[in-house]
Amino acid sequence: METKRSIESVIRTYLGDLSVRFVFPSAVASGFWSERSAELMLAESLASRSGSTGAVDLERFVAWDDFKAATLAADRDDRKPSNGAIRSLFSASLLAENAASAASGSALLKELIVPEHSGSYSSFVPSIARLLPALDGLFRRAPQSGSLGADPYFSDLAYIRDRYGAFLQANRLFEAAWDRMAFRPNAASWILFFPELAEDWDQYEAELTSVPGVRIFNIPSLAPSDDPPPPSVVATNGKALRFRTGRDELRNLAASIRSLIDSDAVRPSDIAVSIPRIDDYSERLAQEFRLRDIPLDLRAGKPLAEHSVGRLLQAMAECASSRWSFRSIKDLLLDAAFPWKDERTIRNLIDFGLRYRCVSGYAQDGEDVDVWIRSFDRFRERETGIDLPLGSIRAFYLRLKRNVSGILHASDFEDLRRKLVQFESDFLIEEEMDESIDRVFSRVVAELASLAETQEAIVGLTIRDPFALFMTHLRGIEYVFQQEMPGVRVYNYRVAAGIVPAAHFVLNLTQDSATVRAESVPFLREDRKRLALAQERDLSAAFIQAYSLSGRAVVFHSADRGFSGPSIPHAGLSRPGIVQETAFASARVDENPWELDRAAALGRDNAPRSGAARPVGPSSVQRAARAKSRELEGCSPPLDMRRDPAAAADLLEMIRNRLTRASEGARISPTDLNEFAACPYSWFLRRGLGIREKDTEIATVDQRELGSLYHRVLERLFIWIRETDGRFRAERLVVYKEALARETDAALAEAAVNEGAFQESVYGMLRGRLFASLAAYLDADSTRLDSAAITGAELPLRRPYDECGLALSGVADLVALKNDGTYALVDFKTGLMPRAADLVCDDEGAIGDYQLASYIRMIEASDPGTSGSAPPRVSEARFYSIDYREFRQLLADHPERRSRTGIPVDREEYDASLAAVDDAVQAVAGALGGAHYPVPAPGRRNVCFACRVSTVCRLPFAGGEPS
Repeated sequence: METKRSIESVIRTYLGDLSVRFVFPSAVASGFWSERSAELMLAESLASRSGSTGAVDLERFVAWDDFKAATLAADRDDRKPSNGAIRSLFSASLLAENAASAASGSALLKELIVPEHSGSYSSFVPSIARLLPALDGLFRRAPQSGSLGADPYFSDLAYIRDRYGAFLQANRLFEAAWDRMAFRPNAASWILFFPELAEDWDQYEAELTSVPGVRIFNIPSLAPSDDPPPPSVVATNGKALRFRTGRDELRNLAASIRSLIDSDAVRPSDIAVSIPRIDDYSERLAQEFRLRDIPLDLRAGKPLAEHSVGRLLQAMAECASSRWSFRSIKDLLLDAAFPWKDERTIRNLIDFGLRYRCVSGYAQDGEDVDVWIRSFDRFRERETGIDLPLGSIRAFYLRLKRNVSGILHASDFEDLRRKLVQFESDFLIEEEMDESIDRVFSRVVAELASLAETQEAIVGLTIRDPFALFMTHLRGIEYVFQQEMPGVRVYNYRVAAGIVPAAHFVLNLTQDSATVRAESVPFLREDRKRLALAQERDLSAAFIQAYSLSGRAVVFHSADRGFSGPSIPHAGLSRPGIVQETAFASARVDENPWELDRAAALGRDNAPRSGAARPVGPSSVQRAARAKSRELEGCSPPLDMRRDPAAAADLLEMIRNRLTRASEGARISPTDLNEFAACPYSWFLRRGLGIREKDTEIATVDQRELGSLYHRVLERLFIWIRETDGRFRAERLVVYKEALARETDAALAEAAVNEGAFQESVYGMLRGRLFASLAAYLDADSTRLDSAAITGAELPLRRPYDECGLALSGVADLVALKNDGTYALVDFKTGLMPRAADLVCDDEGAIGDYQLASYIRMIEASDPGTSGSAPPRVSEARFYSIDYREFRQLLADHPERRSRTGIPVDREEYDASLAAVDDAVQAVAGALGGAHYPVPAPGRRNVCFACRVSTVCRLPFAGGEPS
């Protein structure tokens, strides 16, 4: 039996023979060994002082596909090979022809693409392009009994094969998988490593194992590296470590790599990580590496369509498909990856769309309406009333739309390339573009140029939508950023099998993620695979075995709960001879990055890292924090109004003026009382400092605006009733509803004056809802309002508190004078009404909702108007929910029955609630006097969950008292 040898040993033996070439399963492995062999040659020349440069012919190290092209493909004379771009163009042309035929009732493809869906064929192009290389082999291996021909699916495939064959012949092209010949060594000897990892090895195995010019080193014939593993991973070398979670897995990985770099002086570029489903791990891995200052060299690419330029092109397509909606334009122009030339105009355009609700274009009378143009035109005549430069905004929008439309409707790929380059020149600052994005842009333009060249050189193609086909093409082109600085190399699983770095960590080896199957016709259904005698091979165990040889030290990882859910280790990890041991492990507590930060911050410079008793230098995060701390030395401590009152008189006065609207006479509202009672600090941030979340999305009609419309209609209606009848007359309800219809139209027209074109149509749709809801209110309240005099709709109220230097003010929705000389108060709510328990005093003498109590207090404190007259008295107060069409009675004279919550309250028992309003005003005045705005006590911090400024306060995240 032949002795097993390591890959390096084999290469050393044959490296001096220039006729020998080395074949690896992937370009990653062949590239690794070409670099490593150059290092070996250089080291040997330096050791022998021979003066040799140690140069190595890189073409001696090839990937499997290149080996097949050089030795197994047929003579082609002057024919050129087909490629992915040609296959995509052919597929798109064929599907366009099929769509035209289907439209006339005679589709070319009967089942592969359902005729009803043939018109939307862009998404099918990649699938058809991928199956083209396998079609010839499918029918050559399939039984010749005619059973395939009876299946319309196979008939479609046969039709595509025949059309593709004719296309290749007409354009003097060849498909490598269709043309085969006997092996030709081409005056070279070939050494194949791990050939069983190639998906199509079964098609060549019999031939290549019998020819003299090929020597095969499969997995069983290879031994691990001759060099010993680094000391810090000796204990885990060859083991499969099992973790509780994917986060534990990554933390252990980062700690181990940091140890390799610090303790063993291993270069980061001599450490490799392979990960199945790398997208689930890449961002989290980068985060863990940053915490430990580990350089990362991510060698996993993603489709060009998912890079920044692909995102830009997709945003252009979305603009057109959404009729130039606000969201699509925002996504296009606010992409921070690109330096836009006219940022101010872009901001003005976005502000215009947000302010005047340019949601999207729409169809009207059979024509498409551009909501932006129509809105611009609405405001053009009164530009003086708008603080935005309409002229420049409109010109920019038209130029943007013209350029983008030109790209989307380019006549061919060359036209598309020219227009994309022109767009970059017109709208982007090329000099300020990030280098990585500039590279992607250049690659995208190069792909366009290649497609244009291919389209020009090939006959028989019909390309109806170059842009859509180009986007499909970009989704199939993987792009990997070239790392400038060396770092730990991270690869997709499979591609790095066969490399031998100092340490190789293979993560996420779960049954689902690490299963690898080789299928000759993966596009077939299972029953059709059996019919075609298609074969399938499970390569999972072979890859795990190959990875066990792919490093001086190899450590396998799996997690019981990964980032995509629960999982189990792959069965291949438990087979004898693959790994030494399967052991449960958890992340090292002493390697938690936050613990390392804490140790360094406390000055424990000798805190061990990865078990190594050696000094640990501060991380980049720690260095930045210390630098910032030094900058702040000598500065006065920041004022925390959650804990300490303001001392400076001018600051105190400024805050008071902001909170009390001093320009309007130092007043507060019932809403201020509610917000202050919930959280004084939140009230200070929102009302005093004006902190709020910036609106970035358009709401055509939210609850706040709907409430404003309801209130405006009711205000107009009750003013009309007061001016017409003086009192509410229930017998005139029909007349009032006619007036309601008129006032609804007038209120909507009034609101539409300051809106864009889109909102006009929205208001038109709202009319019926507004009228029906308010008519229902008139029906429900007409008996109680009958014969009452309308004192005021949207009635301003005010009660001065001279001792506090404040006034309580507000606007009551409806106040009516009853026949007995007392007042009825109605407050309208769009949706939910306050809880009954919040409307009366609690055990501590406070009210949950001060609104109606404040209105009552202000009405009853007003001047009666006649000397000797009794002071005003409110005998009825109620809420009405317009959407839910129900009342909640708060106050009544001698109510006949009450709910379990104690409402309605008898007016004679309500004085305590009115006194609570005075106490609440005094509390606000006290806070204003000392500029002290504390947070709620721990037992009342449930309000933090709904707070809209919690990210500024930070108390919910700190988990303790402000300090």
